[in-house]
Amino acid sequence: MKAFLVWAHRNKLAGRLSISRPPHPGLALSGPDLDERRALLGSVTRSDNSLPAATKLAAALVILFGLQPHQIVKLQIRDIDHEHGKTRLRLGADPLHLPDEIAAIALEARANRTAPRLFRPTTDSTWLLPGTRHGRPLTSNALIRQLRGLGIEPNPYRTAALGTLAQTLPPAILARLTGLSMTNAIRWSTAVAASNARYAPLTDLATTTGADSAENTPAEPSE
Repeated sequence: MKAFLVWAHRNKLAGRLSISRPPHPGLALSGPDLDERRALLGSVTRSDNSLPAATKLAAALVILFGLQPHQIVKLQIRDIDHEHGKTRLRLGADPLHLPDEIAAIALEARANRTAPRLFRPTTDSTWLLPGTRHGRPLTSNALIRQLRGLGIEPNPYRTAALGTLAQTLPPAILARLTGLSMTNAIRWSTAVAASNARYAPLTDLATTTGADSAENTPAEPSE
């Protein structure tokens, strides 16, 4: 539409138009709470279940770091390295050091990459999550279906994870570790700060109310 309006104005078929963009509503911080995420992460990544390592890793990356499915399916073997007892995953400019339990899953996923092609599993030498077509990764939609089968709705879990990270990491670090753009990292940090600012007066009010109630409660007569 923009190209058409520019063309129409250039050819004197329309006058100059000024269209203002509506204000961005901002990020709404919500999603599963920390206890729920911990419980689901433990259930998905435990060693006695039969899930493929790649599926476990994808679930962990959504729950812990808020990655989107389209980011996960683009991960390649070279994005995981293991040196001096540390496993690192490169999502952004700086490598992300994985917790030991997730590191073990990542190394297993890197070592065992199979995809069902022509009715038999075929190994892949590029993609961490190979797809059914030769030389192509798993599709985002296929990964979303896998995650939903585990009870992980990607968007709410992404929101919860990034909200948690933005509370503890400066925008620049958040962007370099997770692959977010600097603009989006700032948006997340701003949203967290705004949420905390809204919550603080409620906390102060609750504390004050509780103190006032305690002061105004008549003392019980001593026996």
